[in-house]
Amino acid sequence: MNLEQLKKCVGYRIQLEPIACVLDEYGRELSTENHEWIVHDVSSAGVRISNVQTSHVTTLGADHIHHFTSNPDRSRGELKYGFLVLHVQVFLQGNTLWVRPNSRPGERTPPPMFFESTENRPLRIRRAFPASIVFNEVDHLPQVFFDMDSDIGHRLASKSSIARPYHNIDGKAILTVDVPITDGQKFLHGVDALQCKMLVDICHAQRGGSTQGWSANKGVIPTKITIPNTPEPTTKVPGITILDALTQNRFGQSDMTRFEFEYSQIPFPSGTSIRLESRPSHPDTGPEQRRVVVAIPGKATIVVSVEPLPAFGPGTLPQGASVPDGVLKYCRTFIYSVRVDAEIIRSGNHADVVQDYKTWIEWLASELQSKNED
Repeated sequence: MNLEQLKKCVGYRIQLEPIACVLDEYGRELSTENHEWIVHDVSSAGVRISNVQTSHVTTLGADHIHHFTSNPDRSRGELKYGFLVLHVQVFLQGNTLWVRPNSRPGERTPPPMFFESTENRPLRIRRAFPASIVFNEVDHLPQVFFDMDSDIGHRLASKSSIARPYHNIDGKAILTVDVPITDGQKFLHGVDALQCKMLVDICHAQRGGSTQGWSANKGVIPTKITIPNTPEPTTKVPGITILDALTQNRFGQSDMTRFEFEYSQIPFPSGTSIRLESRPSHPDTGPEQRRVVVAIPGKATIVVSVEPLPAFGPGTLPQGASVPDGVLKYCRTFIYSVRVDAEIIRSGNHADVVQDYKTWIEWLASELQSKNED
C-alpha cells in the first residue's frame, strides 16, 4: 500500500479487516467484536493506530495494509470512518499486541494452537444442597419443636433457633426482627437467617470439639468429635471480628450469638478475611441471594451462597421430620438452595499447599451440608 495515499486518513476512525482477535491469559478467544481504531500518524515507518476500546497502540507497516476503504454511512461532519483491509491478523492478549500474516487480504487467521497449563488455572470446588426452614402459620415464625430423636429434627430446630433471634430485656425475650407475614417476607427471612447460620456453622467447624446427647428412645447418642484440618500457618480470628461481619445480617445480633462469639478465638488460615454480601432480586440476575465470603489472599476464596426455591403448602414437612400432634396442619416448608463455590490458586503455590486447601475446603463443605441439608 502506498503510504502517501493514507496520509489523508489521519484522524479517521477505522475498523480492521480481519478484526482483531482478543485472547484471554490462557490463549482462548474472548470475543469477535469489531473494535474501532484511530489513525494518529502516517510516516515512512507505517500507520500509527490505537484501539479505542482497549488502548492498544501499534504501527502497521506498508506491507501490512492491502487497501483502505471509506465508510461514508458512518461519517458525520469532521468525524470520518473507514476500513483497513490487512495482509495480517492482529492479536490482543492482555497488554500485548502482535500480528501474523494471513493467507488472503482481510481473511481471519485463527489463534495459535494453545494447550492450557493446569499449573496456572485455579482449582475449583463446587457443592450444592437444599436447606429447609419450616414456618408455623399461626405465629408466622419458624417452628421450634421437632422430634429430636431424628437427625433431621436437630437440623430443622437449629435453623429455627437462628431464625428466631432474641434480646433479653428486663427478663423478657424480645424478638429482634420483624415477624414475616407474606411468602415474600418469609423467603427473605430464610435467606438472611441461613446466611447467618452458614457463617456460624463455619466457625463451629473451625473450632472443632465434641457433641454428645441422650434421648429417651435411643439412649446415649454416639459422641461426634470434630478436628478441623485447617491449612497451616494458622491464625486465631477473634470472635469480635465475626460479630463485626455479622453486623451486616439482622439475625447476627441476638444475645445468644453475641455470647457465643464475644470472647472466642477461632482458627483460620493466616490472612483470612470474612465478609457478608447481599444481592437483591432482579430480572437480569435472579432471586435474592446472600453470600458468605471467606478469602485467604494468594491461596483460596470460598463463597457460600443462599437463594430461595419454591415453598410447599400447609401440612408439609421435609421427609423424616415430625412435629407435635395438631401442629402439622399449620406447618409450611420453605426451601433454599445453598452452594459452596471455591477457587484455590495454583500459581505460586506448591502442590502440597493446593492439596491441603482442597482437603480443607471439601471437609468444610461437607460439614455445612451435614448440618443443614434436608
